[in-house]
Amino acid sequence: MPDIVLPGDIIATEEEAVPSDGTYLEDSNIYSLLTGVAKTSSSKAYVGGKLRDVQPFKSRMSVIGEVEENMRTVLFVKIAEQFINPVKYVALKSGKIVAKPGMLELPRAGDIVLAYIYASMKDNYVLDMRADEYGIVYAKCPYCDAELANPSKNVLECKSCKLTERKKVSLLYNNAAAIEQFLAKNNSVSQWKHQ
Repeated sequence: MPDIVLPGDIIATEEEAVPSDGTYLEDSNIYSLLTGVAKTSSSKAYVGGKLRDVQPFKSRMSVIGEVEENMRTVLFVKIAEQFINPVKYVALKSGKIVAKPGMLELPRAGDIVLAYIYASMKDNYVLDMRADEYGIVYAKCPYCDAELANPSKNVLECKSCKLTERKKVSLLYNNAAAIEQFLAKNNSVSQWKHQ
């Protein structure tokens, strides 16, 4: 009976095999990137039946995602997958942003943020938004649900109910084309191929 695996399932340990197609190595375990049949041959672990090259996000990549939870000092972000031809990058864990002293007010649940993967930990990606391009890229008013405008650096304003907030806002706020260009430039396949 073949071993059917889902993304994130452990296939083998680093001592048993080396990761190959459809797998990735983290914390001495080899995990599946895909839904498919897990196989081990010639000391290689792989998952058959993949449709395209799929890889997990790596440290130093830029990501975009939706804030799922704001726990006052920690944010959890659901990271969106990215397709950078010919590779599809997926997040197999959530992103986490930890508040630091002097940081502007954190984004709220529902805000869309552009961030940098500072480190890949066992349970999450540690995200950073310090550079000017990183921060909130889209937000709605928590009171009237209108789209927030960005009239000046790190200021969000509701044109409907006049709410004004000081938050870490990206220079690319509400500019989908510029965000897409930024992600393509910072996450080019050649940049990550040999890591």
